[in-house]
Amino acid sequence: MVIPNPREALFNKYTQSERELSGDEQWLYDYFEKIVRDGKLRMEDFDDVYGELVIKGDKESLRLSKSRYGDKEKHQIASVVEWMMFDQIEKSNWLGEETYTYLTSDFDDVRGGADLVIEFPVGENEWRRMAVDVTVSEESAKKKVLSTKEDALEERLSKVKYFESYAEEYKREIRDLPKIVLGMDVEAFKSITTELVRKLRDNKQEEILEIGDLKRQMLEMIVSQSEYFKDVSHNAKVKRVYGEVKDYFKKVLDGIEMSQAKRPRLDNKVWETVEKTIEEEKIKTNPRN
Repeated sequence: MVIPNPREALFNKYTQSERELSGDEQWLYDYFEKIVRDGKLRMEDFDDVYGELVIKGDKESLRLSKSRYGDKEKHQIASVVEWMMFDQIEKSNWLGEETYTYLTSDFDDVRGGADLVIEFPVGENEWRRMAVDVTVSEESAKKKVLSTKEDALEERLSKVKYFESYAEEYKREIRDLPKIVLGMDVEAFKSITTELVRKLRDNKQEEILEIGDLKRQMLEMIVSQSEYFKDVSHNAKVKRVYGEVKDYFKKVLDGIEMSQAKRPRLDNKVWETVEKTIEEEKIKTNPRN
């Protein structure tokens, strides 16, 4: 199964030969594809919420969006990175032991730019969600961070129409979502494929966290973005939701064991770009700092 996405322009710097997967990359594609086949939300399953006519209309809207951009497949490595994050955030607790991870429907992926939803606790029996936009491109990462900054300034938050929670009885649209950019560049992904395949084949799930300090990188991207978007916004609701993200995941980041903190860093250009973009924007806002 290939999850279509019309945002092909984000990946057009890769040649056709670069899109061909190596043996290990193909193994990962097949491995994670089997997992997401059951994890992908289906719009048809929300007939009891929206009704047949609404879902039919959303499918037509999705079809028109795809045709407008060209019905091309998402870059295969982008798909693998997205699927890997969906699987490993959950299984390897990249974002903490109490979080839940959801793949969005095609409708919310294409129309809303949300690849994943992360659900996390903020109190006893109280949950919050954030949208995640996954990328494998440094250029795309910068554009997405700047776009989310503008959303924060304009008091805009994300929404996901098709969502069903594992944590509580909730099956409908979710609004007022903070959005975070996560990912890794193509070369970074290629550099970990052999080791990742070996650990997955040997069922050494607990050792996957040791690969390139991925957990710390993902948490740092979440914390730095949520803190920045909270600070630039003048809207109380936007500040609150990004503040909740920052507070929760900062605790997870601070709780990383010292042995994990000393692991060698993955040369991840997406992580570098996210952090650099935020620092550059801070300097523009406060040039004396």
